[in-house]
Amino acid sequence: MSNSIHVSVRDGRAHIDLPLDEVHGLRVAMHPRLVGEPESNSTKAIREAFDKALARAQIRAGQV
Repeated sequence: MSNSIHVSVRDGRAHIDLPLDEVHGLRVAMHPRLVGEPESNSTKAIREAFDKALARAQIRAGQV
């Protein structure tokens, strides 16, 4: 999963490159959950992959 999400930072903006079939999963993963609402393993994996890709891009751009 983490190999399919790439984030780059250009002109102070994050650019996300991921397969179209994963866009809905990312949208669901980033949506706030109710307190106590369980998180599925796939949603957690997508959210974590996005977080890692964004962190790497920010480090490369010198923004961390």
